Amino acid sequence: MQDGRRSLLKLADRMMRKYYAGVSASAENKWKPIPMAGADDILVTTRYNDDDPETPHGVAVTVATTIWLPARPKNVFDFLRDGDHRNQWDFLSLNCRTQEMAHVTTGGDPTNCISIIAINGSPLIFYLQESHTNSTGSYVVYAPIDLFAVNSVLSGDNPDDIQILSSGFAILPDRQPPLHREEIGGTLLTIAFQIIDENALSPEYLPPISVATLYTIITETASMIRDAVVQ
Repeated sequence: MQDGRRSLLKLADRMMRKYYAGVSASAENKWKPIPMAGADDILVTTRYNDDDPETPHGVAVTVATTIWLPARPKNVFDFLRDGDHRNQWDFLSLNCRTQEMAHVTTGGDPTNCISIIAINGSPLIFYLQESHTNSTGSYVVYAPIDLFAVNSVLSGDNPDDIQILSSGFAILPDRQPPLHREEIGGTLLTIAFQIIDENALSPEYLPPISVATLYTIITETASMIRDAVVQ
């Protein structure tokens, strides 16, 4: 079990580093509005991976947007980190039963943890997930992994050969909370998805079908989250 915990922590660390690299802008990783009328608040960046063995090969697309929710940041964080709620916002998990297969606490707050969540659909889907919260903000980052990867990690094998592509949420208060008092106000939620686009032949051009798919995924996800947390 100790070896499995070590492998899980190592893979989660790489997942987080890949997430930060994917959403961070640079001269080589520039954000631009998605090429669709009326969607200026949705940004995309693309890159081609043909030499990184830790990431799936092909054109990787990151699509992101930020929305405001009239709900406390803690409520939004608790909803998104809870695997039992995943079937309320994740397209691949809709109407499916979920089960937490592994759980490792990473701090004094029990909600700061790394977990593996199984989605009992067809096909069977697994997510590696890390959630963290503190007084300044929170995040929930996850990456799909297959059954072979799950068994390998839990057995304590070296996870370096497992390819991952991470997505996630940054959860921030929309105002500075009063010192030593319960948070007030709403939430600024940044949604960022990373996918391999099999329709794109190069990172310089996203075909219309890819643009439409990305737009649908991120806007529908935002809508489902809003409907779930704003009641």
